[in-house]
Order: sequence, then C-alpha cells, then structure tokens
Amino acid sequence: QIKENQLNKEKREEENQKKADIEVNIVETPQGNMLRFYNKGFAEARNICISIPSDSENLINLMMDESFLPYPKLLAKQKFDIQYLDYSSKAHQTISITWDDEFGKRRMKEIILDF
Repeated sequence: QIKENQLNKEKREEENQKKADIEVNIVETPQGNMLRFYNKGFAEARNICISIPSDSENLINLMMDESFLPYPKLLAKQKFDIQYLDYSSKAHQTISITWDDEFGKRRMKEIILDF
C-alpha cells in the first residue's frame, strides 16, 4: 500500500512537470484595464487562445491586433497582458483559455471574472 501510494505520487509529480496551467486576472494599470494571462504551471504553454463565450453581444473589446493570438509560447511563470474596454452590463464574464503543452493538446480552462 505504501509503495503504491509512493508510485502514484511520483506519477502525479511527473505529469505535473509536463503541464502548463494558464490563468487570467484583471489588472488595473495606468494604461487601462488589462486581462493578465499567466502560466502558473511547470511546463511551457504553446498556441494559447482565448475567448469570452459569455459575451455573446461582443461588448468586451480586446485591444489587440488579430495576429496577436494564438500566443506562441508562454514559459512557466511568464505572463502577457491584453488591454480591454468593457461596454457590457454583466457583472461576471467567462474567459475560456486553450493551450498545448507537453501533457496534451487543446487543454482548456474556463475562469469566471468579475468585471
């Protein structure tokens, strides 16, 4: 039992070393409000894409060139910011993030933010 638990723990640790973990927060800067995307995982993330599925009326304007995404690579502990303008009256929005890493392709996370 103890040996099996130790092997399972080692396997989980090995898997975590192959995983990126992308999250997003809202950050207020002198340049305006930003969505800050960061990799809190251990592995590099590639081909990072984002969408805002809760914004069906396109009232949140991401201030970026269309060629900005997919973001090519985000190393562990790195970040990037996207300025936005929010014309929505919704208090909460869902941000969907997809990326590739050594663990798998098209990994996804949805995060609800208070705007």
